[in-house]
Amino acid sequence: MKKSSGRKKQTRQAVAQDPRLANINAELAARGSVINWQDVGERLIRIRHVLGYPGRNQAAFAKRYGFVKSTWGGYETGELHIPALKATLLMLFLDGLDLNWIYFGRTGNLPRLLRDELAAALDRDRE
Repeated sequence: MKKSSGRKKQTRQAVAQDPRLANINAELAARGSVINWQDVGERLIRIRHVLGYPGRNQAAFAKRYGFVKSTWGGYETGELHIPALKATLLMLFLDGLDLNWIYFGRTGNLPRLLRDELAAALDRDRE
């Protein structure tokens, strides 16, 4: 088991150091599209709430949708960057969701009802 865990850690480190990722981020920045990972995390929290897991229900959400709880928690705080494939999987569970909203907060392609639900998601939890 420890070898597998070590391989996963090495893989994560290799991905984090991949120069292609730096190029992609530089290209996005040149286009004026910089990903703010803390904002992405807040949007992921909103998705979790809309899918019926408000408050501190990260563990139940992660289990239901196939994420590791600690990894999902890292995505929500912005400490970990959610890969596009994982973000795309969320689109299967929430009709109308798109990557432009997840990564950049652009609401233009979201259906109005979903946009309203996502906007109100955290407000309901704070009441």
